[in-house]
Parts: sequence; C-alpha cells; structure tokens
Amino acid sequence: MTLTTDRELYLATTSPQIVDVPDLTYLMINGEGAPDGEDFDLAMRALYQVSYGVRGEVANSPRQSALPLEALWGPPAELTTDLGVGWRWTLMLPQAPLAAHLLAEQLIAVVDRVRDLVPPLPVDEIYVSVLREGRCVEAMHVGPYDKETATIARLLAHAEANGYAPSGRHHEIYLSDPDQTAPQWLRTIVRLPVAPQ
Repeated sequence: MTLTTDRELYLATTSPQIVDVPDLTYLMINGEGAPDGEDFDLAMRALYQVSYGVRGEVANSPRQSALPLEALWGPPAELTTDLGVGWRWTLMLPQAPLAAHLLAEQLIAVVDRVRDLVPPLPVDEIYVSVLREGRCVEAMHVGPYDKETATIARLLAHAEANGYAPSGRHHEIYLSDPDQTAPQWLRTIVRLPVAPQ
C-alpha cells in the first residue's frame, strides 16, 4: 500500500502491513539518552518552538495544523525496551512540502528570533532534512512505550514472512499526549524501513 496523503500517514492498524512511505521533509534534532531525561525534554521544546515559528512563516500551508511528534531511535529494530544511556534519537516534526533550501532559510530566520529565549533551548541544533524511508513495515502500538517489544516482534515476523529484513532506524509516531492519556491507551505508530532479503 502506498501512503499518498497526510491522513494515510497516521492511519496504521494494529495488524502489521507493508507500506510505501513518500519522501517527507522534517525539522530534526539529534540527541542521546532516555526519553524522560532533560536533554530529550529540552530538544522537544526547542523543536516545537522553532516549528511553530517556521509554520507561521508558511502562509496557507496545507500542514498548518499541529502534527504529531516523531522520533527515530538507535540501531534498527532493536528488541529492547531499555531506552537509557547510549540510545540515540532524532526528534522530528513534519513540515510543509516546500523545497528544503526554502525551509532552511525560514529555519535560520526563526532560530535568530528565538535563540535568546529563557530558559535557553538548543534551537541552533535543529536542522532541515528529507527522510526517505520508502518501503516499510508498520503497525499501531496501543499501550505503554516500554511494552512495544511484542509489536516490534510482530513487525519483524511480518517483514520476514514477506521476504524483507529491517534496513533503517526504528521510527515512532506519537499520536497521543502522554500527559493527557493513560499509559494503556497511548497510540504509537511503529514503522521500520525494510529491504528485500
């Protein structure tokens, strides 16, 4: 199945399926450590602050509504829930479908405006990049983040049954606000790029 609209990008089911993801432009910021750590929190706040500013610069963008936070995690398809020290992450927010160099120009202007916020945020570490995942296996995980192991195992089994192996970083799309949703009802799309075995 080819995902062709914004809506389709966020409609995964709990049953794994093979999908083709289009190239997407994001604001990104890299870091390392646990998702409940200070570095993760500061990076997330910086990303939202800058993204809101950039989106304000894009008049009549079809992506003006708030889109969910996304993250790429560590090595591909690791069967572990220990997101502690040593885990690398890239936080991402999708942006309007503009040329990357135009988005980069807007990013520079917004960062110049928000750099001196108190408390200081790592806005200078944010960059524009196009994510080219292509063919992926994905499913909706419902429940706490630390219980994703079973979902990942089902994704890997489905990929293997269809002749694919993981070929990229573990991708999560957070559809629920953990501050407003009980852990057992959190909805997270888990997506793994794959390639023929």
